[in-house]
Amino acid sequence: MAIGILEETFYGYPPCWWKYRAIPFVAVFSLVYYLAVFVFQYLSLDVGLFERMPRLLLRVLYLAICVGISHLLCELNAPDVLMTVPVTLWTTCGGLYLMVQTREWDVRGGPLPKLEKFGMRGKVVFITGANAGVGRETVSQLVAKGAIVILACRSEEKALDAMNVII
Repeated sequence: MAIGILEETFYGYPPCWWKYRAIPFVAVFSLVYYLAVFVFQYLSLDVGLFERMPRLLLRVLYLAICVGISHLLCELNAPDVLMTVPVTLWTTCGGLYLMVQTREWDVRGGPLPKLEKFGMRGKVVFITGANAGVGRETVSQLVAKGAIVILACRSEEKALDAMNVII
């Protein structure tokens, strides 16, 4: 008898006592998301938080939708299988897809600029064999990233030729 009471109620509350909190939760976060997209996309405001805030709002909105769907299934008294399988699929597959897409694409529709992992500006690098082949390509990449490169070549003429080609 006590087990049946615990199944029907959750510590004295009805089984779906939080269903009234799910609808405002989803509505508020979707409203905030669309407002942020409007402000950043259509008004073209360049704020330092633009690169992170829309992606964060997308993730919060997605989680709010998943919570709202699970609450809706609970409200409809769906069987446990219908409540667990779709919610698990939505949160894993859809969440991974959303995270991949929001990291690669900006809200405005263009690809994000690739950020370099290691900044080389102001660092001193010593490269041997810098006048040909892999050494020359390494020097050109390091110079493009702002590094101070010291060339080590067999002769001064080869070093000057490599400098002229790279610069």
